[in-house]
This record gives sequence, structure tokens and C-alpha cells, in this order.
Amino acid sequence: MANAPLKKALVTLIIGDSYVEAFEKYIQPTWKPYAEKHGYDIVALTDLIDQDCDLSRKSIHWQKLLIGLHPQLKEYDRLVWIDSDILINYHIAPCIVSAHTGTGIGGVATSPPDWGMGGQAFGRSSLHSIMQQLRICAHRAPPRPVSILQSNYQDYYRVMGLEGTADQMINTGVLVFDPAVHASLLAEVYLKHEKNFIDFEMTPLSFEILEQGLFDPLDERFNMPWSQVVLRHYPFLFNNEFLHAHPDLIVQCVNATFRQSWFLHFAGTSKHPITKLPLHSVDITCPDLPDLVFPDMKDQWREWFEFVDEIGFRKRFAERSAGRDIDVFI
Repeated sequence: MANAPLKKALVTLIIGDSYVEAFEKYIQPTWKPYAEKHGYDIVALTDLIDQDCDLSRKSIHWQKLLIGLHPQLKEYDRLVWIDSDILINYHIAPCIVSAHTGTGIGGVATSPPDWGMGGQAFGRSSLHSIMQQLRICAHRAPPRPVSILQSNYQDYYRVMGLEGTADQMINTGVLVFDPAVHASLLAEVYLKHEKNFIDFEMTPLSFEILEQGLFDPLDERFNMPWSQVVLRHYPFLFNNEFLHAHPDLIVQCVNATFRQSWFLHFAGTSKHPITKLPLHSVDITCPDLPDLVFPDMKDQWREWFEFVDEIGFRKRFAERSAGRDIDVFI
């Protein structure tokens, strides 16, 4: 007798009419076809789970730690927390619950602090400097001093008052877990810490998951931060003069990135011109890179290319060997 399919849900929290409107306009149209394709419910909570939470000390980001105790969600076999600023490439994204093969909490590790643009020490400095410069341009505010810890994650946790052996950082914008197993643990982390860290809940939650040996790493495409893609591959977008001279370039970059991602995460300050607002420019209906690059030839290119299995490839290779004017490619 076959096992019954897992009851699973995509869960997020949206507080405020403007955020609900933005979610329904930009985000939900990418979640809905993904959910239908892979058998998920979508649960978008619009009220705090902890009604007594002091948001001046603990931001709404912490509420994700309580979803496993929510009456509406306790009966699910798997919960997938997704931040409400993540677009799902439903055309190609596989089922994240199926991809999570462990018994712990699934998530994506962030890039190590030493990934760089021009050397290890310069890497983090350049990252923070670019973000600081962008903040100045975006808000027309005077420069603010920035202190950069030139060390590893284990030392960072220690500086934050978290003693242990954890040496990674989990981007907690996407988490996969079994509420029957992990709800109490996540709630304990919520109660253990009384106020925000520099990244709200991410540091302590990441630390606790790692320290307890519960981290099940997922493919990075399940939580790809657009800001890191820009810093790695398109740093010129942070130059305002260049960007103003080529206004369509950022649209091309973000659409190319979306087509190579599964879950594209637009984390960052609200209305940020580089890390947040490009979300609005993603054409979610365009499934393929050739369609993006050559929009006027979307019907023609499919006549020129075919994807074949091993038998089909052997046939075409034999035809090519016999003199037929075709290309084969692996």
C-alpha cells in the first residue's frame, strides 16, 4: 500500500494593507502555480502569532519561529516558511519538500564571509562599502561609520554572545521542517532571546539550528539573495551614474537571474532601488532565457533546437556522422 502524500504548506506572514497588496500583486502569482504543481497549500498569515510581542524589541521576523504552534498549521506534515519578498520560478523549481531528504531543518547556508571581489579582506570591505554608499544615495543621508568584523562566523557568533562551534550562517528566509518534531525547538529559540540581533532573528536561529546538529543544507537555488548576485556579478549596478545611463540593464540582469534561480530572494530595505525594487521588473511569464534575450523570436528558436534522450542523441549523432548538416551538443 502506497504511503499517503505529505500534507504540506507554504507559509508566510504579511502585516499591513500595503504589504498584503504587494504580496498579492507580485509574489502570490509565482507561488500559486508552484503550489498547484507540487501539492502545497498557501497560508499567508496577516496577524501576529504572538499578540503580546513588543515589536520595538523583536521585529515581526521572529514570528516565523512560532508557525509550527499555530492552530491552522499544526496538522501539516511539512511546513515551508518563505519570506514574503521571494519570487518562485515555478517553471523550473522542484518540490522543496522532496529535495529536503534529512530529518532536520532544511535551509540554505549564506556565502562565507570571505567571498570577495579582489581578495579576502577587501571582499567584505567592498560589500559593506557598496551597501553604505547605496544607502547614502537612496536616502540622501550623511555617511555613517561601518565596523567590519574581519573573521569567521564562529568568531562572529562569539562576539554576539553565542558560544559554540557553529561555523556557518543560515539564511532563514526559507526553512523546511516537520512541525511535530521541530515546533517546540523553534518556539524555545523565540523565548530564549529578548531582542533583535543585528539581522533580527537570523543570527540566533541559525546558531541554534547548527549547534543542535539539525541543519540540512538545501541547494542554494532554493534561496538565492538578489543582493548577493548583484555584488558578485553585477556590481556596476551600484554606480548610480552608470545605472541612469543604462536604465534597462538592471531589468535584464534581474530577469536573467530569475531564470537561473528557483527561489529568488529580494531581501533588504523597503523600496531599495537596487536590492528590492527590481522585484517589480521580473517577467514571471517568460520561461526561457532565449525568450528573454530574443523576445521577437520566441516561436522560431524552438524550431531550431530540440532536447533529446540518449536514443534520440545517438540517432542525431549518427545522422551528423553520415553527413547531415546538423549540430549536436551535450
